[in-house]
Amino acid sequence: MRYVVDFQSLGPYLPSYARGIEITVVFSTLAIGLSFGLGIPWVALRMSPHPVPSRVARGYVEFVRNVPLLVWLYCAYFGLGSVGLHLPGFAAALLAFTVYGVAYTTEIYRAGILSVPRGQWEAADALGLSRLAIWRRVVLPQALRAAFHPLGNLVIASVLGSSLVVVLAVPDLTSAADDAGVATFRYFESFVLAAVCYVVAAQLIQAVWRAVGARAFPAYVR
Repeated sequence: MRYVVDFQSLGPYLPSYARGIEITVVFSTLAIGLSFGLGIPWVALRMSPHPVPSRVARGYVEFVRNVPLLVWLYCAYFGLGSVGLHLPGFAAALLAFTVYGVAYTTEIYRAGILSVPRGQWEAADALGLSRLAIWRRVVLPQALRAAFHPLGNLVIASVLGSSLVVVLAVPDLTSAADDAGVATFRYFESFVLAAVCYVVAAQLIQAVWRAVGARAFPAYVR
């Protein structure tokens, strides 16, 4: 029996898709914002001249990045729940994504800072600039330029990776597609529509990120 593709059967479920997109956007924005913000103190620890905090931060980064994100989701929801800390699915997923994202932003920030030639640090110091002025005028502009594209890739990866939160019953876009498939038995159409939404989201993020980069770093971003 030949299968007939029918996207019209998904019409009644488009509001669910819209709600799923809204939740995906909210979740991804929170996760990315927390990862970007908390990555700053962690990179300070990672680059500390003192061995103890530096090793602790390095251990955190290496350990977190070598464990699958899905495992962190289960740890945040089922693991913490087994010891008495019961988090809602959304909160547990946000915790897992933040822990995971901070490990990556820490290394992106560190790579950006290390990309600044040592000679420029020494030249700025020889000119009598204060430590704050060296960071503000010499290091950060170049570090941000070097980290800009990797951070954009992380944003896209976070949005696409947010589809994993469906395992914790978070009603995101993937969950909406699954619900539509269950109700209509049109799983192919349901997930193709979700895939198109993710592709559009990724392309929009890339376009916005490129536009921001072209304005902030006109001689660098092409």
